[in-house]
Amino acid sequence: MNPEAKKRRKLAGRLTKQIKNAVTAGVMLVGSTAYATNAVTQESDLDLIAVTEFKITNFEDLYKAIGHPYEPELAEYARQESFDNFTIVWDEGQIEVQLHVWDIEAFVTAVNLGKYQRRFARNNYHKQLQSARLDDIRTNLEGKEKTLERTPLAELPEGKIIPLHVCYEDQSGVYLGVPAMNLLLNAKVLSQDKDYLSGGLRYFRAVLA
Repeated sequence: MNPEAKKRRKLAGRLTKQIKNAVTAGVMLVGSTAYATNAVTQESDLDLIAVTEFKITNFEDLYKAIGHPYEPELAEYARQESFDNFTIVWDEGQIEVQLHVWDIEAFVTAVNLGKYQRRFARNNYHKQLQSARLDDIRTNLEGKEKTLERTPLAELPEGKIIPLHVCYEDQSGVYLGVPAMNLLLNAKVLSQDKDYLSGGLRYFRAVLA
């Protein structure tokens, strides 16, 4: 494992310790630091997924744990389950961290290869995250490309709620979206309540088999 990957693995461990008591189900490492450590560079970000039950989560504690400014309006929308997926982005030194916060329902949708998650996409990201764009180019197992449009499901003052495709199928084939790819590409459980995340990942891989 190269030095940049080691830095990110160490940071992932520290952040997990900071937030594990603020989330109800657990934390996973995804992205290149999980599945392609030799390809990690100084420009690589760190992707974590925190799975929690939105309606009972103390989001103020979660934000405090990572030292990020609290977003009370967004937290209230999350507790009302207006959406089931959002991302907090910040810098830890030279490393950009993307903490993808999933409601329990979003995790269930992903492991069952459901149609889509309901993602909150902010208006003010300093760069467009792949999962926040309104169009998504996906490739099926035969190598055919398809652009999946994300028509907003609702508008909020701070952004849009968009469908984030987990699995899309038509006559041209099956296309896995960002959530499914995150789980497929060697997602690593860093913290969990009992066997919840590991069990979900085993089920997901059985569904794909």
